[in-house]
Amino acid sequence: MEERIKLEMAILQRQFPNARFENRWVLVPGYPMPPGWSAGVIDTAFHIRDGYPGSGLYGIYVPAGLRINGDVPGNFSDPAPTPPPFSGKWAIFSWEAEQWFPTVDPAGGHNFLTWVQGFAKRFREGK
Repeated sequence: MEERIKLEMAILQRQFPNARFENRWVLVPGYPMPPGWSAGVIDTAFHIRDGYPGSGLYGIYVPAGLRINGDVPGNFSDPAPTPPPFSGKWAIFSWEAEQWFPTVDPAGGHNFLTWVQGFAKRFREGK
């Protein structure tokens, strides 16, 4: 695993200790969802694109069948065209950070943790 990815996983695991890395994918189990969603806690995942960290992260992978107030969310593909290598059936939100500013020191700029913390914004938007 690349040194930067190791450092970013360590930062992520401070808040999400069960997060794990597999083949350029990251699984974040136990992500808390705001009210209105069909599940209170879900597993989430994301893929580390080539060129990372200069190329930011894209997409929030969630369990297939996730709904908001009984409806299919917007910008959502279910099933995901390219699912993560983790068990279960997956869907994906088309989503990326409004701004992505990584720094040489992963703790000083955007990183896996800031990316995952940003999921809350998307989930609060609902549809």
